[in-house]
Amino acid sequence: MAQGPRPLFNAKSILVRGGYEMNNQTKIEIRKPAADIFEAFVDPVKIGNYWFSSGSERWAKGKTVTLRYEEYDAQGDIHVL
Repeated sequence: MAQGPRPLFNAKSILVRGGYEMNNQTKIEIRKPAADIFEAFVDPVKIGNYWFSSGSERWAKGKTVTLRYEEYDAQGDIHVL
């Protein structure tokens, strides 16, 4: 059975703190349809099944979304471009 192209998650982060720079890059192959992966990010409940505990609202252009990570009592805001 032929499969379509698989989404490739490619994350790159740079942390600068105290004069030190840490640069991380991660790649994983995800064997799900791209639409399912998209929903896993933009849906505030579904994102809780992966990296974060929850999101404040659905991601949409121009919105600022608060991502919560309850295990570490942490949260951060992202601005959706």
